[in-house]
Amino acid sequence: DPGSNPMSGSQCMEPASPSACVSASLSLSLSLSLHLIQCIIQRHYFLVDFLLDLSTVVSGVFRERLSQLRVPLEEVGAERAPEYTEPLGELQQSLKIFIQVTGIYKGFCLDVIRNKYECELQGAKQHPESKKLLFHHTLQGELQEQIQRLEEDRQSLDISSEWWDDKLHVRSSAKTWDSLPPSKRKKAPLISGPYIVYMLQEINILEDWTAIKKATAAVSPQKRKIDKPLGVCPASFPVLLHGLPLQLSLVCTPLPSLGPAQLWPRAASTRQDCLPCPQ
Repeated sequence: DPGSNPMSGSQCMEPASPSACVSASLSLSLSLSLHLIQCIIQRHYFLVDFLLDLSTVVSGVFRERLSQLRVPLEEVGAERAPEYTEPLGELQQSLKIFIQVTGIYKGFCLDVIRNKYECELQGAKQHPESKKLLFHHTLQGELQEQIQRLEEDRQSLDISSEWWDDKLHVRSSAKTWDSLPPSKRKKAPLISGPYIVYMLQEINILEDWTAIKKATAAVSPQKRKIDKPLGVCPASFPVLLHGLPLQLSLVCTPLPSLGPAQLWPRAASTRQDCLPCPQ
């Protein structure tokens, strides 16, 4: 500050001794330092006051803001604030819906698990039973097939033996009849009326004979008692029948002295040495 300077310009312009100049400069620097210190102190006080005022203002603002927030906070704590109750209601409604959906899903899952368990349990029970029934039917079928084969073998054995005996008997009878001279042979009388001539094969005779044997076995013992056993007509001889169905292709073998098997109408009921074949 020029007003506070102890030495004026006129005095500086005047010649002085060196010691006076040094003392003057020292006093000037000292005064400047003191003035600077005073300014710093004043600035410090000003800043301290400003900080105190600022802290006071900040505290007041904080208290005001805290009081403004405490009221809604108390309303939220008391569940009276609309900003809290409306979202809370939506969340509670969503929670109820979610709980209902979860319960339904749980019921479906339990039904699926229960159905799976019942299916597996039923399958575990039915599998051994089905295998048992299948094995029973298979074994029964095999046994029946074996029994049928054994029965067929027995029937074929009986038929072949009887057929061989009948064939030998017929051949010997035919030979005896053919060995007679023409004058001693008995001529067959003329036949009138509608007749059917059957030319049978051996396989057909065997099948019919098997059917006859089975039918005869099913008849009671009283009905199966006959005077003479039945014979089979050879396939090389024609058989003349009257009034009999086509499937009765087996008739009684005639006596060796009669030659080829030619029967008169109603001969099956009149001859004593020949019986009609059972159906």
